[in-house]
Amino acid sequence: MGTFITSVAGVIFYVTIAPFYPNMSIDPDWLLGVLFGLGGIAGMYLGAAVRVMPAKAIKCVLTARS
Repeated sequence: MGTFITSVAGVIFYVTIAPFYPNMSIDPDWLLGVLFGLGGIAGMYLGAAVRVMPAKAIKCVLTARS
């Protein structure tokens, strides 16, 4: 929740100051923000839903390469 509040504050700040810097691209990357937000929501849901996960499964997930 703290990360969400900080992110919203950052977006508000950059959207507010963007008109003062017309020659610079300081607008938020909306697509990336939405994707990170969806990943955060999925992580919160899965973290709350999965009560017990074997250590071996956690190690496999954390060491998997894409």
